[in-house]
Amino acid sequence: GSGLGLALSRHLVLLMGGEVGLDSVPGEGSRFWFTVRLGRADEAGARAVPVALQGLRALLVDDLAEARAALDDRLQGLGLTVDAVSGGHAALALVDAELTAGRHYDVLLVDWRMPPPDGIETVQALRRQLGAGMPPVVLVTAFDHAAMWQDARESFIDAVLVKPITSSSLLDALARVLRRSGAPLEVTQAESGGAESQVRQRHAGQRVLLVEDNAVNAEVAHELLSSAGLVVDLADNGQSAVELALTRAYDLVLMDVQMPVLDGLAATRQIRQRLGRGLPIVAMTANAFGEDRKACLEAGMNDHIAKPVDARTLFATLLRWLPLPASQTPVVQPAPAVDDGLKPMDRLATVPGLDLGAALQRMAGRHDLLCRVLERFVSMYVDGLEALRVPTQPDPYPTWREASHTLRGACAIAGCSSLADRLLAFELAVGEGRDRAVLSAEALAIDGELRAMVAELRAALGG
Repeated sequence: GSGLGLALSRHLVLLMGGEVGLDSVPGEGSRFWFTVRLGRADEAGARAVPVALQGLRALLVDDLAEARAALDDRLQGLGLTVDAVSGGHAALALVDAELTAGRHYDVLLVDWRMPPPDGIETVQALRRQLGAGMPPVVLVTAFDHAAMWQDARESFIDAVLVKPITSSSLLDALARVLRRSGAPLEVTQAESGGAESQVRQRHAGQRVLLVEDNAVNAEVAHELLSSAGLVVDLADNGQSAVELALTRAYDLVLMDVQMPVLDGLAATRQIRQRLGRGLPIVAMTANAFGEDRKACLEAGMNDHIAKPVDARTLFATLLRWLPLPASQTPVVQPAPAVDDGLKPMDRLATVPGLDLGAALQRMAGRHDLLCRVLERFVSMYVDGLEALRVPTQPDPYPTWREASHTLRGACAIAGCSSLADRLLAFELAVGEGRDRAVLSAEALAIDGELRAMVAELRAALGG
């Protein structure tokens, strides 16, 4: 009320070479304004691009009806669709029913103090139930205790909200955890309809290092990046990525996480140690949940894209992190010619277990690119995957884990959704150390399903 804030603001703005002013009309209101000229930061801040909340699904678990109703109302006000339950058992039953119906939640909000099972026990049970499909978790509590924070850390909780919860703190928490989980960035209408075109106009000619050991994934990402006018170098392991990043000038690195020789986390740490944080590094990972996502950020990565990579998400992420070139004159590259290939598409639409729509979406609708990717997939796995049939002895578990993870990535990008789902279940079972004989039988069955899928694809492609 004394005007001290205005005086301080004016002083700061003048020090920055700008101007500050006030326009006021009685009965209508006041407008405070200032102008300053700012340079572009080397690295975008955590809130550079807001997360789109409209239409996302939230599961709210709280035993207090009043608190549940208040938080439900705030979540709906932010545009989320909310299912609210009063306890852990109800949450587990509802999640199971939603899974059966083929639906998932984008975020969980769970109260800490509840009748058994409490919030931490509920989260742990949900993590066992959902595995790698576990969405981000926000722990809600009225008790700001050291024990609560310890529980949250040990259970890999993504964020904590202490009651009373304001709409602002709720929005901040949701934006933080959903951005890390790969929730869609909120882009303008022009970007949503032509993100690839905008990348081509703003960033054509810039150099990107693509680090990916899976040939199918590398083919798709390389083609999408090149089609947008970017110059792409490829590394198939983390050690090669470090050597390239230290000897050539890149504008951005797309980094796979699980790779031979040196994984993506270790490679990122080495790059950060030598080059600092000026170079944007974006993870590409199939394990985009919980501790895996946290590990990427702690290693120094700026963001992540969940596999299988979706073209729209890829280009939206590039628009966020690629630095603008010194010259702002747009360089327009012609869009690649597209061969519709209608006959192969008609045949592919009949292949059991192939999600043709999802595969085309990841290829930005390009039939020619999808056919090339599927041909590569067929050539790679025409004889199945020997690592599944004859794993390393005497301990086959590491071989199974690596083989299933690599194959799952290839299946997901190629649209072989049913096989990818089976591989995910197998990978989780291997990680839990389940019975060797049972896993061996499942590995052989997966190899058989893979060879059957390859035969179907080969016939549909005219091979």
